Amino acid sequence: PVKGVVRESIQNSLDAVDDKNKKGGFVEVSFEFGCLDQKSIPDLDELKRHIGLCGLQYNNYKKEAEEALQILSKSKIPYLKISDKNTKGAAGEDDDEKGDWYRLIYTPGDCDKPDSSGGSFGIGKSAYFALSHPRTVLFSTKDHNKKIAFIGLTRQAKHKDRNEKLLEIGYLTYEKTKSCRATEKIPEIFRRDKTGLDIFSIGIRGEHDENVKEALSAVCENFYLAIYEKKLVVHVKDLVKNKIHLIDDKTISEIFEKYSAYAKQSYQCFRSMQVGQEHQAKLKTIGDCRLHLLTNEIGLPQRIGFFRRGMLIYLSEFRFNLPFAGTFYCADDDGNSLLRKLEPPQHNNWEPKRDPKRGNHAIEEIRDWIRDILRRTAASYRYWET
Repeated sequence: PVKGVVRESIQNSLDAVDDKNKKGGFVEVSFEFGCLDQKSIPDLDELKRHIGLCGLQYNNYKKEAEEALQILSKSKIPYLKISDKNTKGAAGEDDDEKGDWYRLIYTPGDCDKPDSSGGSFGIGKSAYFALSHPRTVLFSTKDHNKKIAFIGLTRQAKHKDRNEKLLEIGYLTYEKTKSCRATEKIPEIFRRDKTGLDIFSIGIRGEHDENVKEALSAVCENFYLAIYEKKLVVHVKDLVKNKIHLIDDKTISEIFEKYSAYAKQSYQCFRSMQVGQEHQAKLKTIGDCRLHLLTNEIGLPQRIGFFRRGMLIYLSEFRFNLPFAGTFYCADDDGNSLLRKLEPPQHNNWEPKRDPKRGNHAIEEIRDWIRDILRRTAASYRYWET
């Protein structure tokens, strides 16, 4: 679950970069593992009551409900806080259907972001709830107009309460189903001083040390290009052991190597950025493209990491009689807009059928270009060996 949260969070933060920060700046994201005082959680007693009702009304939910209630009964509740800086925050009122706040809080999913956007406030939101035993997440934002908002969401089973049928979504707030927008009503731990967004997944699953390791490896695996190009800086904060891990262009090599066992093939693709050969071409369909290729080592995985806007979309195998690992990305805005249209909501593939007129041509041109480079590289190695 941590890996999904890391990917969803950072792609949304990169997409919400502040306009003032687009040229030469970077986005900063932190993942904080700690423990939260249960008294700071709004409507906690009501949350526990409804979880209990779900456990009573559904036999297959009884065990999960008992585990959630056990965690919520502790004085200190484990959490993961995701926080970003140099971003716009999630702007908009509770009834602004076009606003980021509305999509984040009041829609189950949204995959209609335009242009070359990385993610969307909605479609991957389930990752935060999957990480939480009580399926409960708290959101706090301060937008570029200095407007604040705070609310909690919980996803439970449909159930009855005093003969009333209730849906799966519940709101933890001080304003019924609306977000709280008065600073004095928001617990201090949830208040934002600067523009950006905080997301708290409470009562998180997994063993603490493994969660921290998974976060570190997921950052490196999915966003090494953005970090290497100085567009992203990440902090992984372990408050239990009082450690802060900084991942930037100077430290990623050491950190990725340390946790490479979690993403062996991606680590070799990352090394292509450091010691591989750079190839550049202007393709007809998507414009300026780059390929970094590492070929001078035995045992390389024959994989290319395909990136868009600094984020790994997928790894792809190319079969050649040659050990290699590489990184591909498009450096053209219009080209990235086209590639974005080819992605499913999970942003984990390029599917030509999503743009039948241009999709097939674009993907074929990319792969033909890479194959041509691999052929020429393999031929040069055979010549050198003879």
